[in-house]
Amino acid sequence: MKRSKLLAISAIALLGFSACQQETIAPEVTPDATHTVTFVAGAPETKTTVDISDGTTAKFAWTEYDKSRFTVYENGTAAKETNGILDDTKRKMTLKATFEGTTPENASYVAVVNNSNDLQIMFSEAYAEDADILVSKAVSSFDGENGVQLQFKREVAIAKMTLKGLDAGEVVNHVTVSSIADIAGSYGVDGWNSTKTSLDIYSAKALDDQETYSIVANESGEAVVWFTCIPQADATLTVKVEAADGDTYTKEFSRSITLTRGDVKGFGVAMEKDAKSTYVLFEGETLVEGDYIIVSNTTAMVASDSDKNDRLDYGTVEITNSAISSSLQQLEWHIAPSATEGYWTIFNSKANAYASSTGAKNKAQLLSNGTDDMALWSCTKTTGESTYDFINKQNTTNNVNST
Repeated sequence: MKRSKLLAISAIALLGFSACQQETIAPEVTPDATHTVTFVAGAPETKTTVDISDGTTAKFAWTEYDKSRFTVYENGTAAKETNGILDDTKRKMTLKATFEGTTPENASYVAVVNNSNDLQIMFSEAYAEDADILVSKAVSSFDGENGVQLQFKREVAIAKMTLKGLDAGEVVNHVTVSSIADIAGSYGVDGWNSTKTSLDIYSAKALDDQETYSIVANESGEAVVWFTCIPQADATLTVKVEAADGDTYTKEFSRSITLTRGDVKGFGVAMEKDAKSTYVLFEGETLVEGDYIIVSNTTAMVASDSDKNDRLDYGTVEITNSAISSSLQQLEWHIAPSATEGYWTIFNSKANAYASSTGAKNKAQLLSNGTDDMALWSCTKTTGESTYDFINKQNTTNNVNST
């Protein structure tokens, strides 16, 4: 997944982020079917993006990335389009939000900065800026030339979590934080919705080889992971870590933790390495039902477990004496005969989905329906080899590459 690189945010800046941000808004009416409202966003000293290049002074400013982070609502309806224009010299952002219809007689406006925090990507040792959700107080009156003053507040808590007990130098690809309460979701004018009890944090390197940032444990086996979440009151969290070498770690908190809206909280988690399963090379003439790791050379098929990535991924594995040891559930596939004679299904329990085609060339996916032709595979052993050819039923019908 390609994401734009974001600027780093320091702990110094975060801890000082208590002031409200003010915007100026003035109505601008256009004829016919739409109307536009213009926002002049000043007061950058309360913005999340921070430069501390001199090591002591925090300099705040809007960035190009902020232009796409606003959603403006008029009487509860989201703008059809919002365009941002950044003026670096004046450190101001102008936003024009276009709404359907003519300007209503009694208009109430709410602005939301960012709208989701369930998938977070660390581009530096800082929390993902596009997971920082700010919401303005609703306003419905205009004050002459001064327009409408919008005051923002943060709707998320910010956590600086130090993972402990990792192997020295361990490269962390993916961290899952879960709770018994809702911890992530989408935010709109009506508040939190599409909530879930877990959130995913990835390093940029884990998702895109072109990115340089990785989460790496130091010599003491510690690595810092930042995230934002729906505020938690006396919640018991569970943390799951997936490393690049296939190691996984798990820790369920023995005591509750409180994460307060707008505050930054630092805490440590003593991770415990999960036991590994060993998979030996299968060389039978006929495939039998069981749990397998599916490998081509040293590349294994992996099920993405992110709600935003229902896809097949691929990862490098180490094969020793014709065997692989791993604790990563995304690598394990249960291959079983299907109800359709002559075909098999390939199921991953972690993702709760089947390896499937899309019916198109060179495209695969995870599918919840194991009876769909896209999820059905025939299997034959390669003559004279310890490999097997899986041929997809739907792709065969569509006459596209199917193995």
